Amino acid sequence: DAPTRAPSSEEAPLEGQALLRVLFEPRSREALRGAMRGVEAALARGAALPLVSVVAYAERLVRDGAVGEAFATLRTGPTGEAIEAAKASGEVSSRDVAEACVVAAEVARRRGDPDEATGLAKVVEGSHPGGATELRSRARAVRARIAWDRGELDEAAALVEGLRPLDPYVAEVRGLVAYTWVCQGDAARVLPALSALEAAIAECTDGGLVGRLENVSGMIAHAAGEPERA
Repeated sequence: DAPTRAPSSEEAPLEGQALLRVLFEPRSREALRGAMRGVEAALARGAALPLVSVVAYAERLVRDGAVGEAFATLRTGPTGEAIEAAKASGEVSSRDVAEACVVAAEVARRRGDPDEATGLAKVVEGSHPGGATELRSRARAVRARIAWDRGELDEAAALVEGLRPLDPYVAEVRGLVAYTWVCQGDAARVLPALSALEAAIAECTDGGLVGRLENVSGMIAHAAGEPERA
């Protein structure tokens, strides 16, 4: 296929499924850069983009390590207003708002603001927009990751207890908890943890999340003295 040309500042950016495919399943780095520039230019112009497009762009920024830019994207314009309204009311009005809040929670965690991250995650957990079960699980995983960051392993494990083990965000936190226990000498955790991660990796279709799960699996194998599996 011919490479995707970057949209000019006057062209309409990709939206919907077309944007999601390019952001998270890009055929080339040029296609990804073009899509990112298109959304960035539209936001700079003050164009009214669908909430799902803004959130997807912010999530891609997070994956690329641009957490500050993701924060600014999510906290301005209609997206920021929707997140603030959800915080004020304690519930989300739609799946798109739930997704905005859970990505904002992840951004807050990465920016070192666990209180903000926890508050946003709890808003998503306590809401029930249609088809958002996986978003509630992801929100709980954010809180579990905060507990793991603090070294509170039992709390982290308890927060993801009962959640679908093949969910990549849940599997990642469970793997991190197991990794810490392995580092503390609990060798019995190794095989169950690696098996659980392998099952989650086999089901996951998101290349970025697969990479994260593989990293955790490698950490556990290395800590267990099994470099051939790392």
